Amino acid sequence: MPRNFIHFGLNIKAIPVLALFLLNCSGYYLVHSNQSNVLSQKGVHKIYIAPVTNQSFHPGIEIAVFNEIQKVIFSNDQVRLVHKVEDADAILDAKVTQASYVQSSITGANNIFPREVGPKDISVATEYTATLGCQFTLTETQSFRDAQRMKAMKLTMSSQPQVLWSGLFARNKPFPGNNQIGAFGTTSALINNSEFDRTLKELAENMMFDVHDSMLTMF
Repeated sequence: MPRNFIHFGLNIKAIPVLALFLLNCSGYYLVHSNQSNVLSQKGVHKIYIAPVTNQSFHPGIEIAVFNEIQKVIFSNDQVRLVHKVEDADAILDAKVTQASYVQSSITGANNIFPREVGPKDISVATEYTATLGCQFTLTETQSFRDAQRMKAMKLTMSSQPQVLWSGLFARNKPFPGNNQIGAFGTTSALINNSEFDRTLKELAENMMFDVHDSMLTMF
């Protein structure tokens, strides 16, 4: 099945059509054209990724998000990843706004293995849904802004770095409860958290492809 996601992007100004959106049962998908990406057209070729801010209650998810966005940008042949902000044309700031999970499927305790042992009037979760939400902002560096001003000879232009792109992304995915994978007893909470961590990593990995496409086309 296609991946579910919610995406809100910010256009800086109208640009030529670089992408085609196709609507299917779960969202919009981006199809690239053969034109060069918008960042390259603006003269942005080197990006620095700032440390990710974690505003959720789940520690460590900022590391997964940082690693995945770094991996995706590093694999791009039109925009280069640099490790010093002074070498960059733009800075990518990322913020984790949500990393949580809720029950999404329950059943009576008598329906889980071993069947008819547990009481039927007690409900247990057999599935949870994990949600990851992130916010991204791409801003010119001061050195890039100054170079652009000098190149255009627009010395009266604002000297403050401008936001080139920003976007909010959210993804969710179900994962099985401990009883569905044959694990019971006092370790159930640990197993559920382990499945949650694994699912969050998958969500971060899949989300970054959409972040990358959005940033390079600014739709």
